[in-house]
Amino acid sequence: MADSGIRPERSSSRPISASGVWKVFGRRVADAMQMARDNVDQSTILAESGCAVAVKDASFEVNRGEDADAARMMGTPSL
Repeated sequence: MADSGIRPERSSSRPISASGVWKVFGRRVADAMQMARDNVDQSTILAESGCAVAVKDASFEVNRGEDADAARMMGTPSL
């Protein structure tokens, strides 16, 4: 998968902050991401690249006290 260069930011008030998050399933990730950036519809992206774009350029913050709930929702161990 292509490295987006996105790194989580941590601070005392916001333990987790992320922006520009993508999740693409398939082998031609870079092609699928470019098509998604160009606003090509999902069915065309899937047909032409064999990829499914599940998350496109998402941003989120998890405040102190919310981290365990967020980890559970994402299926990861508690922070």
